[in-house]
Amino acid sequence: MNTAHRRTLLTLFAIAEGATGLGLIVAPSMLFVLLFETRQVVSEAPLIGRICGAALLALAAASWGARDAEDRQGTLGLLVGVTLYNCLTTAVLTYSALVLEMIGILLWPAILYHAATSLWCLLAIWRARWAESSWLLGWSFTALAALAADCYEAAKTRSPLLRFTRLASPSLDLRSSRTGPHTVP
Repeated sequence: MNTAHRRTLLTLFAIAEGATGLGLIVAPSMLFVLLFETRQVVSEAPLIGRICGAALLALAAASWGARDAEDRQGTLGLLVGVTLYNCLTTAVLTYSALVLEMIGILLWPAILYHAATSLWCLLAIWRARWAESSWLLGWSFTALAALAADCYEAAKTRSPLLRFTRLASPSLDLRSSRTGPHTVP
């Protein structure tokens, strides 16, 4: 995945979700009013909101810390988690708007933000998977070329395992481009 894209995505996500998490911890009832325009909340709702706020702060901290990470698998795992969170949040908030008709001033912007972030994350995961598969494909071609060079060397030195020396071209010398334990001086 492109480092600049990953950094931008994770920075935006960390700031937005960190602010939401902090809002849920400090003033959950105010955030409920802004999102759902509900003034009557049960006594357990602020406690649950604060727990969700703590989880969002943890997710924001993990995203902020992974912005410059070099570990491809770890970053990809974090992106999968962020994508799952955003997809499910989009679904729950959309359900709140369309079925429960609990619509506050920030609900539709929140739905659009989570939907856009979901798509951005899916694109980032797809690009990372594509880059990984193209790297694997390049590695496969390199391995095949090394195998072909080994076969050529074995044939050229009249190895008892490979007796096709007449097919090997003496003008073709692959030894100069090879390094490692199989290099013939």
